[in-house]
Amino acid sequence: MLRELARRSVDELLSQPGEKLRIVDLVRVVALKVSLRFLFNAPGNAISSERLTEYLILIGQRINDLWILSKDKTKPLLEWSSPSNAGIHKALIAVCASENADKADETDPLNPETNPMNWLLPAYETMWRVVLACVIELRFRNAENANIWCKTLEEYINNTSREKFKGAPTTSGVRGFCVRDIVKEALRLYPPTRRVNRRFTEDGDDVKADIEYCHRSNAEDAFGPDSLCFRPERWLDIRTHSGLEKDEDIKMIEEERGFMPFAESCPAGQSATQGFGLKMIALLAGALCERLGECKGWDLENKEAYQDLRKPLPSDRAAFDSVYLIKRI
Repeated sequence: MLRELARRSVDELLSQPGEKLRIVDLVRVVALKVSLRFLFNAPGNAISSERLTEYLILIGQRINDLWILSKDKTKPLLEWSSPSNAGIHKALIAVCASENADKADETDPLNPETNPMNWLLPAYETMWRVVLACVIELRFRNAENANIWCKTLEEYINNTSREKFKGAPTTSGVRGFCVRDIVKEALRLYPPTRRVNRRFTEDGDDVKADIEYCHRSNAEDAFGPDSLCFRPERWLDIRTHSGLEKDEDIKMIEEERGFMPFAESCPAGQSATQGFGLKMIALLAGALCERLGECKGWDLENKEAYQDLRKPLPSDRAAFDSVYLIKRI
């Protein structure tokens, strides 16, 4: 079960020797383990051993580094087959290894058709940074309602029912505060794709869309004066104000406000799959918040730098690469 895998993965990392752990490594490894289990049915020994945990840390860091390098227009694009990527190739083979040796060639990083990154990037890369931001917001920024948010997530991973995720209907017909509100707020303030750039070959024009700017708009018909604050309750306010009940109607209202964490034609944005993506974020963030709460003594290094709740967390890809969880006791 993915829920138990997520919990166990957090426990394994927090119980390792040492007094500090990079928070990005914790989140990336847990997200990668769940993704590998779901996408490739990776065997238990391929995602639990200490050696292969090191491979997962390498994969997570290298994916992030390559993404940053790809945006640097002053340097030539690094080829995936480059010898400098040999480390991640080896790591991918190790963690995606099938229990059936005859199927080993089904996850060849150098074969464009069987490269596991074809599946891993859309599943993992669009998820882990949202989970990271959500965990920091709930566990380490000391917001007034943080304990309520954490409890809501923790209750969900213990009971992944439809009503726990979408909220119980109230007398007005509008569903109450729920897990989905927390996930939507994380996606709003920290969208997986911050900006989209497209070049149209017919006329050579570049078209840019700033998703992050739209999500943080303080216009009254968008997200209001506290648009830079993490406040999941705003989604209940939107539902209550609209008086709508059906998911498709609510989604239309949200899009009119500028909420578009997934492209219209993206599989993750379709009604049949969007719920799954949001639930995975809830599961991962819930497991991390739960175990960090139960494993006493772990605190975020220099968390004072993130206590101004009027401002969002830094969203640069490398913003938390040097931030550690510190074991105080």
